[in-house]
Amino acid sequence: MLSKLKHDGPKVRESSMKEVASIMADLQSAFGADLTELRPIEGGTLGLCFAGRLRGTVRFFKSHVLPSGCATLVREREFLQITAPSINPELVALSGGRESERLWLHLAWLERSSDVVPSSVRAVVKSYEDSLVSNNEAAKLVPRTDDLCHLVSEARLALEVLSEDGFLTSAIRQRALQCINRAAEIGARHPACLCHGDLSPANILTDGKALIALDWEDVFWGVSGYDYLYWLTFFSNRKWLLPESLGHTALTRSEEVSLMIVVLILKSFISVRNGQHKHNSLSVDQRLSEVLNLE
Repeated sequence: MLSKLKHDGPKVRESSMKEVASIMADLQSAFGADLTELRPIEGGTLGLCFAGRLRGTVRFFKSHVLPSGCATLVREREFLQITAPSINPELVALSGGRESERLWLHLAWLERSSDVVPSSVRAVVKSYEDSLVSNNEAAKLVPRTDDLCHLVSEARLALEVLSEDGFLTSAIRQRALQCINRAAEIGARHPACLCHGDLSPANILTDGKALIALDWEDVFWGVSGYDYLYWLTFFSNRKWLLPESLGHTALTRSEEVSLMIVVLILKSFISVRNGQHKHNSLSVDQRLSEVLNLE
């Protein structure tokens, strides 16, 4: 979420995609005949992603869209090494024809899974939360200012913009503001932990043995269970917006709903900012109402 708030993803990626052929040529040149069947694929907000066979084995390759993405890519590799060492994440710096150096992350190719349901997502989140909770090296990689308080502050501003632009009724705005105020108190009531920050359905894949969380661009200091609640807010997961989907964290139901509302307000703000809201089948009011009704 943090990277999406900082950068206008679609425009950034559109500009970068014009350079894909040249970037692919640099990567191909670096690995030579060892790399075959290289092709671009959909990537994250700040990533340029590719698939290819490296010495006969299918691998996923990712590089940065912006120069500032170098640090993010280094951090992402470290988090994958801690949470999913079996996929063998490797970071390499390659000299290119247009730039002095470009960083690349490559790892084992993963597939989508039909087993991505609330219970399995909660298990994935608990697994990587446990692996990160006492890892001092991981903690050093994430600024303490990248925290839940930051997200709540952004949500407060986003709510005002959405209200002023007519995307919210006064009743929903008032209830959403109550949720934001409640979310602001969560950090003081619950211990902070490192969270993935963008646990979308597309970022949960499998190596054939277990589910693995990818794309750690947005890791931040949240609270235990945040990532599961974030996952529930995706449009494709509306079928899981049921009372029984909540109550699986250390948070109260009101706190869980409040965090989901914070996420949806920020998502709605980003959608309006980049124009994607024009293609949505539900209004911002309707999306917020669905979650508010779980309280």
